[in-house]
Amino acid sequence: MKLAPEGARIVRFVVTAVLLLLVFRSVDLDQLRPNLARLHLTTLVLLLLLHWTSQMISAQRWRILAAALGIGGSYPKFCRTYFASMFFNIGLPALGADAIRACSISQTSDSPVADAAASVLQDRAAGLIGLLLYGSLGVLLAPLQWRAIPISVIYLAGWAGVAAAILLVRKSKPAYLPQKRLGLVFLLSAVNSGLVIWIVQRLSAALGAQLDMLTACALVPVIDMVTMLPISVAGIGIREWAFIEGFGLLGISRDLSLAIALALSALVILRNLAGVFFLGTIPASLRGGRTGE
Repeated sequence: MKLAPEGARIVRFVVTAVLLLLVFRSVDLDQLRPNLARLHLTTLVLLLLLHWTSQMISAQRWRILAAALGIGGSYPKFCRTYFASMFFNIGLPALGADAIRACSISQTSDSPVADAAASVLQDRAAGLIGLLLYGSLGVLLAPLQWRAIPISVIYLAGWAGVAAAILLVRKSKPAYLPQKRLGLVFLLSAVNSGLVIWIVQRLSAALGAQLDMLTACALVPVIDMVTMLPISVAGIGIREWAFIEGFGLLGISRDLSLAIALALSALVILRNLAGVFFLGTIPASLRGGRTGE
């Protein structure tokens, strides 16, 4: 049975609350404040700027992929739409914001919704490929296991998901990839994914956790993929649990792992809040929560 939008929203809030309750009960809360106090405002601002840089890179990658499907538009237009859609991630799962992004670019470019959705799906797949490349190389050089399950198995599942997404798009549109600019797409994905991993590594270091880049490459993409699951509000709750479980494999305490996760959640929310300045890009019907007739 399909939940109504309001019901699905309530479920996400409940899941988020339950996960946070379980996480906070498993740590020493008295250690959170001194751990978070290590994060200086200058570092926070720098990491936030890097988050916005990552979004601008993603907007250009999406624009190239959309152009291959006949959806035109300037970089500023795609960038504004990308930022505005991310604002909806604060209260919607990632897939909900992606639906808004697709419907918005479809309406403002007078393009078929199917093509717009395919461009967003391609963009998601390209971003995931970047993370999978770093993660697969990372676990090859620094093998990790979670509860006797090799992390490499999770990456194999991720590659299977990417293959399924590409096949889905290919069925909807034969010329589904920008053949002449495919190298640029993967370069942008590599740079963007590297930024995502580096942000977590620098945030961890700022809070006192010993996390080298090789281990970060092996672990951060898995945490990021788990956070994408559309079952909580903006990934909150899932992110905290994933950090405690993942960083625990490296001997990092639960208290410090939670502090890193909370700081990252705050950064993500601040990043997405920037979309409020671009909400005028989203058609009024979509801002009201209707992504289609």
